[in-house]
Amino acid sequence: MLEVIVKGQVVFVSEDGNYLMPGVYDIANQRDIAQLGAMPGRRLRMLKEVPASERIVFSPSGQIKHTVTVFTDTDCGFCQKFHQDIAEYNRLGIAVEYLAYPRAGMDSPVATDMQSVWCSSDRRRALTDAKSGATVPKIACANSVAKHREIGERIGLQGRR
Repeated sequence: MLEVIVKGQVVFVSEDGNYLMPGVYDIANQRDIAQLGAMPGRRLRMLKEVPASERIVFSPSGQIKHTVTVFTDTDCGFCQKFHQDIAEYNRLGIAVEYLAYPRAGMDSPVATDMQSVWCSSDRRRALTDAKSGATVPKIACANSVAKHREIGERIGLQGRR
């Protein structure tokens, strides 16, 4: 079987091209074989394409023990719940770096809101406000929201609205 990445998803194809499998799970070791091949390295390389200046970062005041990169949507219930606990993650030494992923697409009202967040002079406050349901002032500027969404799609992000 050959490992192939199609639209950010790993599939397996027989060498003769007659068989295609969407995934292979190793039952004995309880792991997804697709997570052992090319995709993890590809994800890391693509995340490195996003400079620190384009991320919204919530860091602990002390030593950083771990860093988590999160693709987020201001309209996503799980994302909102995750963000409510950001102070606790920071207290535990976990830095959270947010990238934008408007699930409804770049022509959606959420994408407009997220662009305003990324254009804000205080992006951390604007993101927290947006995730809390507060209205974020509409601001237009050159921003990286579309780039983040495109990277998310290329690494297989499937969050949908």
